[in-house]
Amino acid sequence: MNIPFRIGSLNGDDVLEKEFLKGAEALGLIQLKGH
Repeated sequence: MNIPFRIGSLNGDDVLEKEFLKGAEALGLIQLKGH
């Protein structure tokens, strides 16, 4: 089961989510977008 979550607000914040994904990829966590 995938549990989607948004960063910043109910509808998310694109800038914060992009920063999160960039940091996650740097740590070896890939394909997190949308999950």
